[in-house]
Amino acid sequence: MINLIMYYDLKSIKTSHDLQIRINSNMKTFSQFQNHAWFDSKPNLEHESEVSDLVEAALSWSELTRPDRTFRVDTFLKKYGKGEEFELVDGKFVTFEYDPALAKAVKDGDRKTAMSLGLVTTSGEKLTFGKLQKSKEFGGGTRGSGGGSKGTTITESAQCVYAQALWNNPKTEFSPAEISKAYTQCFVNGSLSDILSMDESWIESSITGAKILKRALGSKNYQWFRGVGFQVEIEGLYSPLNKASGSYFSNINKWCPADIWAVAESGQYKFNESETLDELNEKLLQAYNDRNVLGISLKKMEGRAKLASVNYRKPMKPVKFTRFTLGKKDFFNSKDGYLMYNDGEMQFRTFPEFQCEIIGKKAKHGKVSQGPMRKILNLAGGKSFDERVGLFGELKKNRDYFFQKFYKEYNDSKLTKKMPFSKFEEMLKDKSDEWLVSKYMVTQVFNYAKGKEQKFAELLIRYAKSSSPTSAVFLKIK
Repeated sequence: MINLIMYYDLKSIKTSHDLQIRINSNMKTFSQFQNHAWFDSKPNLEHESEVSDLVEAALSWSELTRPDRTFRVDTFLKKYGKGEEFELVDGKFVTFEYDPALAKAVKDGDRKTAMSLGLVTTSGEKLTFGKLQKSKEFGGGTRGSGGGSKGTTITESAQCVYAQALWNNPKTEFSPAEISKAYTQCFVNGSLSDILSMDESWIESSITGAKILKRALGSKNYQWFRGVGFQVEIEGLYSPLNKASGSYFSNINKWCPADIWAVAESGQYKFNESETLDELNEKLLQAYNDRNVLGISLKKMEGRAKLASVNYRKPMKPVKFTRFTLGKKDFFNSKDGYLMYNDGEMQFRTFPEFQCEIIGKKAKHGKVSQGPMRKILNLAGGKSFDERVGLFGELKKNRDYFFQKFYKEYNDSKLTKKMPFSKFEEMLKDKSDEWLVSKYMVTQVFNYAKGKEQKFAELLIRYAKSSSPTSAVFLKIK
């Protein structure tokens, strides 16, 4: 969902008639977070490059990993992760199957592993790095530091620095002195010398980007990150949570393609306490809504540019568990049960698959099936409940055994009126197998959630409202 659109060119800025950017004039001023655990101390990245003027046509391993051309690895990994086309030395274009092991080898400079794995095209052909063309985006056809200045490390770092320069002085002329000062205030892994030596088109792009961001974000002060600090921390949180979700996303750019991050305040959101990808998404959404933490996806801007909020929706209201009920009238008169919370209720039953569903005043708002429900209960600290199919099997093979199990769950519940087994069995004698399985599972789930009700409700409702792990919110310049 897109809720924010702006258009900007070098002569004027105008806001779309259909949509508005609302900037809170009462926002808190910028707080210093240099000593906060989220932020790394700024490394000394200033250096002088000593490079040969020789330009090779192929992007061999040695050319890709040249220490004085670090942007090449960044560019390669970004294209590789997004499944973009690569040009070959013979003029053809190919796309590659993504291999996380190969991506790690390139990032780590592990030549032996990279050569062993090789690049595999989507058609199954295995290629060496020497088959890749050193195109302009990798610094081909240029001399000295000019080629490198177009690398993603440098241009994305430059966008942070130019934004900081404008925040420092709304009337800035982006002079070398102002850029140098802004550089010391940013957390980036591109060097100052490379940023200062960018060609005119990238300078104009950085100025355009700074102005459109300033127009959208207003007077709140930000720290800017690219490749270090907050960006590294967020990416570090994503990996294990994505794995826990069953590797829903093939790479991080599918989850959040932010190239840089603007951070005003982050500590209050406790990102590092997120237990699921959905929970991290919700916290990022709240921080984005507050205009405190924004991931920003960039492109080269020439003339007119557009800003858009991607994957944005209203943040979810805090959930407060109220109670469970095993039937709004009576246990034996319905096959369902309800979880009540401050903003609504969730119905549990077979549909015919066992699941739960948020019931609103006018409509239903999201379901959670048996598999994810089991994982959520485990995350909340509860035990795994029985499988629906297995219970039907028990009813067919040993009906008495099933009734004994059901009676135990009934007696273990604090929500039922206790009775002898004979009376319990009599009450259920005319119920269908589907009814019995549904009511048994509801009772067991609620029993296993005892003492963990609040956490269970929070995780369950958050999951139901987004249905499955989804991409994070980010601000896109396009």
